[in-house]
Amino acid sequence: HTPADGYRVWKAHVPPLERRGLILCDPPYESDTEFESVIKAYMAHVKRFQTGTVVIWYPIKSGRDTSEFVERMKQVGVSKLLACEVLLRDPEIEPNRLNGSGLLILNPPYLLKDDLDSYAKWLAGALGDGKKWGARGRCWWVTADVHQKWEGVRDVEDKLEGGEEEEWVQDGSGVK
Repeated sequence: HTPADGYRVWKAHVPPLERRGLILCDPPYESDTEFESVIKAYMAHVKRFQTGTVVIWYPIKSGRDTSEFVERMKQVGVSKLLACEVLLRDPEIEPNRLNGSGLLILNPPYLLKDDLDSYAKWLAGALGDGKKWGARGRCWWVTADVHQKWEGVRDVEDKLEGGEEEEWVQDGSGVK
C-alpha cells in the first residue's frame, strides 16, 4: 500500500449510510507536502460529510509547520475545530525530531475539550523530558465562536451543579 491509499479509502467510504461517523486520518508525514495533502483530502470531502467527526493526527517537529497547518485548516471554513497537542521537548531546539503530537478534531462531540485537556496535561507530565524543558499539554478551540457558545453552556451547567472544577497543574502530575 502507498500513503495515497488512505485518501482513496476516505473518498470511497464517505459519506456512510448513517450520515454519522468518525474518520481518523493518520498520514505518514514522510513527504514535505503531507500537510497540504491532508488539507486537500478534507476539502474534497467536507461537503459530502458535514455531520461527521474527523480526527487528524499530526507530528510536532517544528512549531512553525504545525502552526501553519492549524491556521490553514481554520481557513478551510470549519465551524467547530478543536486542537490538542502534547509537546515533550522544545521543537525549536531539534526541529527535525518528533517533539510531540497533535490532533485536529473537526466537529468534536460536546465537552470533549475538557476531557482531552486533562489527558494532554497528564500525558505531558508522564512522558516528557522532566525538568530539562517542561513538557506541555493543552487543547484549545481554533474557532473562537464555538468556544464562546460551548463555554457559555458549560458555565450554566456548572452553576446548576453548584460545583467548582479542579485545576490541573501544567505537567498533569496533580491537582492544585
